[in-house]
Amino acid sequence: MKKKIALILACLMVTTIFTIGCGKEEVKFDSMATFDGKKIDYDLVKFMASYQQAKTEKNLKESLGEGLWSVDYMADGVTLLDSVKDELMEKLQSMLVLEAHIKDYKVSISDVEKKKIEISAQEFMDNNSAELIKKTGASKEVIQRYLELYTIYYKMYTEIGKGADSTVEAADIKQKKISYVVFSYYTGKTKADGTKEKLSNKDIALLSTKAKEVREKAIADFEGTMKTENMEIKTKNYGNSVEDIAGLDDQLIRAAERLSQEGDISGLVEGADGYYIVRLDKLNDEEASAAKKEEILNERKETFYQAELKKLIEKHEFIINTKAWNTVQFEDPLTTKE
Repeated sequence: MKKKIALILACLMVTTIFTIGCGKEEVKFDSMATFDGKKIDYDLVKFMASYQQAKTEKNLKESLGEGLWSVDYMADGVTLLDSVKDELMEKLQSMLVLEAHIKDYKVSISDVEKKKIEISAQEFMDNNSAELIKKTGASKEVIQRYLELYTIYYKMYTEIGKGADSTVEAADIKQKKISYVVFSYYTGKTKADGTKEKLSNKDIALLSTKAKEVREKAIADFEGTMKTENMEIKTKNYGNSVEDIAGLDDQLIRAAERLSQEGDISGLVEGADGYYIVRLDKLNDEEASAAKKEEILNERKETFYQAELKKLIEKHEFIINTKAWNTVQFEDPLTTKE
């Protein structure tokens, strides 16, 4: 846990250097929101918004251009600006709610962690200009407060997630591993109407003969044969969930399921888009099975956490100062240098 918390602090904004564009003077309010009647520091929210703005611009400005904030990025009728701002306020609300319940989960910030937070905050202040610090609402105290909230947020997520069901049936995580090659029915070219160009029936028949010959050679040396024939070997792990086999040809999976011993090679499989040859590599790929178990448990933890968080949120009052929040428009470009 201590290593994870240290990593979180290292991965935050502590070494980030902002650069700022020129813009109009900001009208400052005494708070951006209230939580259970208590005012939330304006500069804290402003800094969180500025940091999120900088990260978003760094990641999306090149692809979306200067007008990125007006783009309907998720195609849901909401601009990127409103989407980012909504997510930020939801995150802040969650942070404050979780902080209010740290005693219920025996969560705290250690003296060592507090010292790391203080050092990180000072590093940020030292690495950025006075103009930027003023514009973003940053101060050592504001950054420390944000890092404290973020640390609590992570710790609470971990503690709450422990309440999720951790029992997983072996059949639900068992992952087979197969290797396969495909002899495509298509030429690799695209027709004028945008569809893929298919081989002629005569060429498909010749392809079938060729694939059978390759299959016979592969029985003795699968990798060597495919290398000689310039065939790409694809590998896949799968289990009993629909998601595991999504995108795979039904006939390929059926052929794989008929193989009972590791190293067995199928006959020629006639699929929807080509002929397949499949080999069973492992009946139970332990590494992949362990990863599948972790995936299932993480999904359960996330579901359980979200349900518990929703209950906690209902116990508190979070009110956004709309007039103040509407002044945050990300009009002045920000960039970050790592």
